[in-house]
Amino acid sequence: MSLQELKEQIYKLSVSDHLTLVSAIIQSLQDAPQAEDWQYLVTRPHSWRKQLYIKVELTH
Repeated sequence: MSLQELKEQIYKLSVSDHLTLVSAIIQSLQDAPQAEDWQYLVTRPHSWRKQLYIKVELTH
């Protein structure tokens, strides 16, 4: 099933079924294993702006 076909099927759902689907998606994302590779955000100095990037410490 293509993404477009899936969207068309979702639009046909009732409001209650929409809420059930959204709840199921949120629950599956919360249950997914979290990547533990990154530690924290740090600022990168730039003369024209400040930028955040993820500092990664790999321990192999």
